Amino acid sequence: FGYYFLLMGRICRATGASSYREAWELSVGSSGGWIIALNTALMAGLGNLAYSMILADTTKSLLMSAGIDVTRTQSLIGVTITVLLPLCLVKKLTILAPFSFVGMAGILFTVVAMAIRYYDGTYNAAGEKSLGGKYVSDLEEHLRPSFSSTASDIWDIFSIKVLLLVCMTFQAYFAHYNAPRYYNELKDNTVPRFSIVVGTSFSLSAVTYWFMSYYGFATFGKNSDGFILNNYSTNDGLASICRFAIAVALAFTYPLPFIGVRDGILDLLQVPNRKKTPFTLNALTLILLVLFTVLAMHFENLAMVNAVGGGTLGTAVVFIFPALMYRTVVQHLGPEASTQRQRREAKFAIGLMWIGIAMGSTGVIVALFPNLI
Repeated sequence: FGYYFLLMGRICRATGASSYREAWELSVGSSGGWIIALNTALMAGLGNLAYSMILADTTKSLLMSAGIDVTRTQSLIGVTITVLLPLCLVKKLTILAPFSFVGMAGILFTVVAMAIRYYDGTYNAAGEKSLGGKYVSDLEEHLRPSFSSTASDIWDIFSIKVLLLVCMTFQAYFAHYNAPRYYNELKDNTVPRFSIVVGTSFSLSAVTYWFMSYYGFATFGKNSDGFILNNYSTNDGLASICRFAIAVALAFTYPLPFIGVRDGILDLLQVPNRKKTPFTLNALTLILLVLFTVLAMHFENLAMVNAVGGGTLGTAVVFIFPALMYRTVVQHLGPEASTQRQRREAKFAIGLMWIGIAMGSTGVIVALFPNLI
């Protein structure tokens, strides 16, 4: 993932592009630019859908912790009207910048909290640890810890179904369409400096994801939910703090991909700037929020949404488009100007692209038709 993100920076360096679509049009050609714009808009929209689904679950759990019994739909509609709509109508997104630190702090706190709950045994169904599964009785059957020591279940880690997790990972690293912006806005934006930024950020993200995945699965086993905080009791104060932190972080970052969706639609429809009036923007904002809310009401399986989205749109953004762009850039240099290393790397990028397509396609099939495998 980090390789292709870095590759996008190098493509921008070679072409002078400042956006993902522009990088495509300057390297491959303008004929497919609308495909890039559509894929980018859909990818950002998928992020908003996932955010709405998570906010529906976290808000419901938080209200239940406070003794307020509401349905998932009611909590989703409430948070959409009172929080998301006002935020998405904000004209200056600079006021949201400080909340990015809240998001990072919330995620790190959640990892620590998950580790605490794993080691203190409050979710240990066998009751062998210090607090003997204090919160297990609060959970529905499908959310309780479930482990098996049979050989068939142990070997499931080598099953093709593992590609579901791979596709979800594609969705987790779906920031590639913003790689040109990050490269161009980097101070002293050289490729070596960009390499350090990409390597550091992707490594820290990978470590965080690993610890969260480890403690989640180690605590709940095969009953781990697609949104792991759903597994924790509403009576668990530590988990409630995590839910609140994640909800605040998601709410204040929600407008960022949302603007990408809205601007992408206006770009696809070729709406001129003079017609992008406040009324038009506000009307489109309302329509999109209603759409995401209705979809989030009907989709509750976050893992499936992320797997399907990551295996399709994520594969295109992460693997296919960067590989095709780089190959074309090298081809345009010609055999005399391009180095042997560049030509080999272009072949490597294309080969890795096909591996990504194979994994993504298989993961989508497993997600949509689990009984076939």
